Amino acid sequence: MDKIALIEPSWGMDIINWGIDIQTKYEWISNLAPIFADIFVLAYPIFLVSIYIYAIAKKEPQTKQ
Repeated sequence: MDKIALIEPSWGMDIINWGIDIQTKYEWISNLAPIFADIFVLAYPIFLVSIYIYAIAKKEPQTKQ
């Protein structure tokens, strides 16, 4: 069985290195990073529940799905 060699794109490492450089230069960005990471985890369930409640109010079964 032949194995396929996976090569990571160089631009991916450039983005990671850029993020590390920015966080080391500006400490306030390092303090805000967890907030930006958690906002999606908190906002997504609220969004889904609000859409579901909207569908219940409109009584559209297609929207609930």
